[in-house]
Amino acid sequence: MPATTNAVPILALSSHGIDETIFHISSALLVPVLILVLLALADVIFETGRYAIELSSRRGRRFATIEASADKARLALLANDRGGAAAALNPVPRSPAMEETLAFIVATSSTRRWPTSTSTPSAG
Repeated sequence: MPATTNAVPILALSSHGIDETIFHISSALLVPVLILVLLALADVIFETGRYAIELSSRRGRRFATIEASADKARLALLANDRGGAAAALNPVPRSPAMEETLAFIVATSSTRRWPTSTSTPSAG
């Protein structure tokens, strides 16, 4: 009959304190990490909703409408009619920031006619 020994492996004795420490740290961090994960999930859901709203609002925009408004505004500016240019651009902006940008462009744009690349300089 072999003799039984009650020897405990040295590895198990040395890692017990580390295991306990890791267990306590992970237990203490469980709730804060779960809260941060839920906040991140809420942020993702919120941003996805904003993206869907942005897509649906852009769906109604047509390039032809934007181009026609830009042409009307350009012609109004060439006639030095800033009010007409602003009125022509009214259907274009979808946000207050874009509205302010277009108003700034109309207010500060030059009404001077620039020569096109296809025109030839006059001899004289």
